[in-house]
Amino acid sequence: MKSILFGSLVFIAPLAAAQQPLRETQWIHGVPPGLACSQPLQVHEAAPGIHIIRQNKCVNFEAPFMYLILGERRALLLDTGAEPARGMEFPLLETVDRLVRSWEAQKPGRMVSLLVAHTHNHRDHRFFDSAFQSRPNTAVVGTSVDEVKRAFGLAQWPEGEAAIDLGERLLTVLPLPGHEASHLAFYDHRSGALFSGDSLYPGLLTVRDWPAYRRSIARLAAFAQRHSVTAVAGAHVEMSRQPGKMYALGSPYQPEEHVLLLDTAQLNELHDALGAQGDKPARIERRDFIVEPVSP
Repeated sequence: MKSILFGSLVFIAPLAAAQQPLRETQWIHGVPPGLACSQPLQVHEAAPGIHIIRQNKCVNFEAPFMYLILGERRALLLDTGAEPARGMEFPLLETVDRLVRSWEAQKPGRMVSLLVAHTHNHRDHRFFDSAFQSRPNTAVVGTSVDEVKRAFGLAQWPEGEAAIDLGERLLTVLPLPGHEASHLAFYDHRSGALFSGDSLYPGLLTVRDWPAYRRSIARLAAFAQRHSVTAVAGAHVEMSRQPGKMYALGSPYQPEEHVLLLDTAQLNELHDALGAQGDKPARIERRDFIVEPVSP
């Protein structure tokens, strides 16, 4: 595993002795018809040093989840959200600034720079990149395959893995193409959380490159067998608590949502289902997710 070079230093972090798994919560999920959208986002401290930010469905029906992961020297923001509906505000930059300042204030002398990266290149995960371009002490990673390969040192793409040291917090970066060409997964050793983006979450898993997706999920399942994965944290929730039932795509309101956090049982189920299906793309329906091949 490689360590990522930032500036002129290569940081090697010790792993935490005990994992601190993510905690689930009740998520905002839009508003009933006729009511005002008064809460554009929700922040949940899921574990020490990890905040989950959800964009409300009344701001954008995609309602993506973003993850702010904080270390002693750096913070990683995964994804920057979707374009708000006309007239809507989405104070992501201000929220991240507040959370970083609060983290720094907890320990005298702690100063944290920010790395903004993405699970993948779709617009609902990178709309607010420009808001961070001029933020001091911040780097924003590009979203093309070449930019991702260079930024993380993934010369063997789509094989191999790399490391990001945030300072006493080590992350592993894994290529995960299939849903989208530059898709990545991120694994946080301290919490055991595997951030899977749009490749696995409770909803409709659209696949644009079937062979690449099958290989990616196989690598991800093998990685999970070698590591202690306490949660699989995706980028959306599109299913209800009723097994196998999805909300209508584009729905601005989703009461009785499925929980966000999955685990290795669903990852292994996805891997097995793709293996059983073989090379021929086909819709696969399970209680916690639906796989849907789509045109590139």
